[in-house]
Amino acid sequence: MLGADPDPEAGGKGWFSRINKQRPMSERAKLATFGWRKGSACPRTLLEHNLPHLNWPRDDGAAPKAWQSEWARAFDKEPVTKRFFDDSNDSFRKVSNDLANRQSRGSKDTVEREAQTLLNRLLFLYFIQRKGWLNRDREYPASHFRDHYRGDPTGTSFLKEFLRPLCVKLSTKGPQAEIPGHDLPFLNGGLFADEYGTEPRDDEVRRHHELKVGNDTFRHIFDDLLEAYDFTVR
Repeated sequence: MLGADPDPEAGGKGWFSRINKQRPMSERAKLATFGWRKGSACPRTLLEHNLPHLNWPRDDGAAPKAWQSEWARAFDKEPVTKRFFDDSNDSFRKVSNDLANRQSRGSKDTVEREAQTLLNRLLFLYFIQRKGWLNRDREYPASHFRDHYRGDPTGTSFLKEFLRPLCVKLSTKGPQAEIPGHDLPFLNGGLFADEYGTEPRDDEVRRHHELKVGNDTFRHIFDDLLEAYDFTVR
């Protein structure tokens, strides 16, 4: 069973749902959905993967198994998961190469560890911004990145002037690391461990504060990974 429920009166939201009844009688029918929001910045999956499989059958439904199979592909997560994995690897290589070119002292293992930490932080930010935790702005990192890229496309200002202070704020309890005008939480965890203060830092935290990554490299991360997928929190 396939259902569609576009709802332009409620904020321009809409979704398709499919109930898979091809399951043992002892199991409940499984509901699969995908949807969209008006003004969404992440339509790529919807436009490239979901909707193309929902064309009306050319034979007007004369071969039901064929079109039912085709429609079911619109709800198949495996191709999207694989593409996301490939895009993540591509972003990882770009960050690693940029770090290696700018920080000649780091070993290959260190460079790759820092590249993965940076990507993990950005991905986590994309999840929590959906909950309104980042200044109640659902495009918080991207909007600030665009400002830095417009002003300095070949520089390193986004990491130095925005992302690094943000990580310090998220990992520091107390007012000393506040970013004026930004409503941001303290996250009690190790992912953003770049604590504020003048005391000697350990090697890992010191290295985080010395890293340089180009705004042009961040552009690839935002365009090809972060803004290309819809990160949902359930």
